[in-house]
Amino acid sequence: MKLLPPSAVFSKDVRYLQDSTLDEIQSTNEKSITFIIGKEQYVISKKLLYATNSNYFKKICFTQDKKEKDMTNELKNYELQAFKMMLIYIKTSSVELRDYDMLKKLLIIAHRYDVVALKLTCEHYLLHYITIQNAVELVQLAFSTNAKFLEIHSTAFIKFNITEIMDTKEFQNLPKEYSNKMIESL
Repeated sequence: MKLLPPSAVFSKDVRYLQDSTLDEIQSTNEKSITFIIGKEQYVISKKLLYATNSNYFKKICFTQDKKEKDMTNELKNYELQAFKMMLIYIKTSSVELRDYDMLKKLLIIAHRYDVVALKLTCEHYLLHYITIQNAVELVQLAFSTNAKFLEIHSTAFIKFNITEIMDTKEFQNLPKEYSNKMIESL
C-alpha cells in the first residue's frame, strides 16, 4: 500500500512556503545532502528538505557545512527504519507501508523531525487500522505526538464504541493524564 502524496492529504494545517529562501538554497555550493544511516546513503536536495517546512531540515540546509550527515549515532536502533522511510518520503512523496507498527514509528519520527505532511499522512492511514483493541493506544499516540487529526477521529471512535472499549485492558490501564484528556475530548 502506498501513502498518498502530501497534496492528497486533507488538512488545512499543511502549508508550503514560497519565499526567497529557496533561492538562497539553490545558490549555495552544495545542492544536496547525503544522509548516512549505517551502510546506506540517501541523497536529498536541499530544496526538498527545505520544502518540508521542518525546522530541523531547514536548519540543516543552512548550517550543514559538509555534504554528508551521518545519522547512525543520532538514532536509536528502533528508529533507523522509520527515519529511512521519512527520507524516502521527502524525496518521493510516497512511502511503502509495511504495517501498523511501522506507521506508528513513522508518525513519531515525523513528529520529532517536524515533517507535517508525513505526520498527517500517517495519522490518516493509522485510522484505517483502528479497532476496539487498539483505539486507546492510538489516542495515546495522538496525545504524545500532538496528532490532532488522529486524536479527533480516534476519540470519536472510542465515543461510538465506549461500552466495548471500557472493558479492554488498555482502557483500564490508561494513565491518569491520558484518561483526563480523553474524558475532556468525549
